[in-house]
Amino acid sequence: MKKAFTLFEFIIALLLSGTILAILSKLLWEFYQLNNKNLKSKELATNTHLTLLKIEKLLQSCIDISLVDEYSIHCFLKDNLLILENKETRLLNSALILKNNATLYSPKSDLQTQLQNRKALYKDEQNIIYGLYNHQIQKIFISLENNLSSSFIGSFIPISAGLNLIFKDNQIYYEIKPRFNDELKQKAILAENISFFKMQNSKLKICIKNQKQEYCLEKRLFL
Repeated sequence: MKKAFTLFEFIIALLLSGTILAILSKLLWEFYQLNNKNLKSKELATNTHLTLLKIEKLLQSCIDISLVDEYSIHCFLKDNLLILENKETRLLNSALILKNNATLYSPKSDLQTQLQNRKALYKDEQNIIYGLYNHQIQKIFISLENNLSSSFIGSFIPISAGLNLIFKDNQIYYEIKPRFNDELKQKAILAENISFFKMQNSKLKICIKNQKQEYCLEKRLFL
């Protein structure tokens, strides 16, 4: 004859089941918290690496980099004129004004095509390019025959814009001024949740904080 559970045995079974479930749920919750913390740590590290990489790539496009203060970097963006010739790209990364002050030497580049494109983009009817000469911004006026007018003679580095990186209020802003025209100036956030940002002796250190976690990264930049 089968015996039924008494009320006491039923209560004991419920208490044991509840205790086991409580222990298991605590272990599962701790495992979830640990796994979630590891995921956030990896996400934070990845975000820090990507932010540093973005800044490095941006600065690699710069010339005449200088530290304005402890929290700001200033430079000029190089004017890399790319064209397609026989399915190969050609890069103009330097130029020379000849001694007659009327001729531009620009090897393997279709400068006129670039100037025509920029006419439409910037509504520039003067065909102006900007050059860095002795750490000073110079204007070079170019005619359709590649004749030019400038106030200097010699080699220069073509530049297209001024760039500022500013660390303020736990954010890194970039401010760019194409063709050094205030009307074309743009400003936007490059990175957020920044707890530390400093560049010294070609080393850039950056820290990003997310709630209670912080990840720092330092790298020597080859600019």
